[in-house]
Amino acid sequence: MTSMTLIASTSKTPEVSYDLKNGIFQIRGKSIPENSRTFYEPIHLLLNKYLSTPAKKTTFTFKYEYCNSSTHVEIAHLLRSLEQLHTSGKQVVVYWLFEEGDDDMQEIGNTLKSITKTPFMMMSY
Repeated sequence: MTSMTLIASTSKTPEVSYDLKNGIFQIRGKSIPENSRTFYEPIHLLLNKYLSTPAKKTTFTFKYEYCNSSTHVEIAHLLRSLEQLHTSGKQVVVYWLFEEGDDDMQEIGNTLKSITKTPFMMMSY
């Protein structure tokens, strides 16, 4: 896999990596940025560009240790973009990974799963 890092992680922001050729995106870490919209803007831009010439299959993995409510809004926007791809007939899978016993992250995942038609797999680790 030729994975590229779009954004390196910090104490307040997650790592964002991708492999456009193989349709793989991953966000992992903590997401409590000062301005979620500004932080997530490059991810939205990359995803929007990718949507014009997507891979055969797209996987988007979220593996947050913690994320604040403004991050939830940005995730919902990402899910809407992925849903457009899914409803156009492309194969898309979203993975929501959460630590075993982390009820908060599991609940957030369940809420997000309920707002999308895109296949949404929840898995604990």
